[in-house]
Amino acid sequence: MIKDILDRFLSKPIVEEKDIEELLREIQKALLKADVDPRTVFEITNYVKEKLKEKPKHVSYKRFILETLYKKLESMLGKRYQPELKPQKIMLVGLYGSGKTTTAAKLWHYFSKRGLSTRVTSVDEERPAGKEQLKTLVGNAYTENLDEEADVFIVDTPGRNAVDQELIQELQRWKERIKPDKIYLVMNAETGKYAKKIAEGFSPLGISGIILTKMDGSGRGGGALMAVQKLNVPVTFIGVGEKIDALREYDPKRFISRMLGMPDIEEIARLTEEMEKKIGKEAEFNFETFLAQMEAMQGRSVEEMASMMGMNLPKDQLYKAEEELKKIKAMINSMTPEERKNPDLVKSSDSRIRRIAKGSGHTELEVRQMLNQFFKAKKMVEKLKSQKGLLGRLPKGLLKKLRF
Repeated sequence: MIKDILDRFLSKPIVEEKDIEELLREIQKALLKADVDPRTVFEITNYVKEKLKEKPKHVSYKRFILETLYKKLESMLGKRYQPELKPQKIMLVGLYGSGKTTTAAKLWHYFSKRGLSTRVTSVDEERPAGKEQLKTLVGNAYTENLDEEADVFIVDTPGRNAVDQELIQELQRWKERIKPDKIYLVMNAETGKYAKKIAEGFSPLGISGIILTKMDGSGRGGGALMAVQKLNVPVTFIGVGEKIDALREYDPKRFISRMLGMPDIEEIARLTEEMEKKIGKEAEFNFETFLAQMEAMQGRSVEEMASMMGMNLPKDQLYKAEEELKKIKAMINSMTPEERKNPDLVKSSDSRIRRIAKGSGHTELEVRQMLNQFFKAKKMVEKLKSQKGLLGRLPKGLLKKLRF
């Protein structure tokens, strides 16, 4: 992440010009790695270089560069999307592998949760498996009747491996039949800078907006976002996971925060609220509530959670963390309801530890290590509760109040 680069180069007591030059080269490498178009990369770093001439003496290099990058990226990544919650017909178009069918289901969930009656259909006769997948995901909301009454009607259309004249002509015919209010182009974030070329191929249809999928696991999301902004077509939603609720309204500020390695405050608050609904705001921290928290996070990868906190973990650490969570879950599931509610029962009993180890398929030592970690976490949670709470203490003006 870019924040890691700033930490590495600007932690010295005295920063020289050669340090700045090297820093800008590293930022260029990071942006190119995110598949940002080279011309855009040089536009960004040249802007930062020029702005550095205006740096006030009392402001640190780290803070100034981070804020300058933030403002520049914000100007390049479009506006926050605010969906219209009114009756509409939506037609989804895109290539194979873009996540179009899953996005149809996510949009159904999004609008249904906001009180709009929503129906979904597929006119893709070439992929019967896609239709079946959609039926499984949306259940009774699926219909074969294109004229069925609903507040929001979502239509999944045929795709191809590449954009060609035949596909565009077929989609034009469906456009005439469906008469959609919105046509959303669904693209995988892994397309990176090539997103612009793909979007241009679909432009004869009159694209209303773009939905970028798999943004949680792609290192090329920044490249894809910057590429499509040049088309003057808004990014509307982004897909951030496999769960049906893993669809977010596009907000460039939140994306930039993650890109620069800063915590995504809004997403942390949303997830905390989700957990509180599930386990209760004043619930005691025990194995039962800990398991409920893990289930509330189900479908979100450790990589996504780390990114949300502004952390950039190496792949081997991410894998170890995923395995560790599975291990802990197996141990908790091997406990009795009484043990889950009262962790001290387990801590003080060798026979219980032995039984849990056997039931979960792990060693007694591993169970004891897990207990040690759990009680450390419990202590920290209780300390936070005795204060105002983590979210209550987070700064509102994040950029201005972060100590660089």
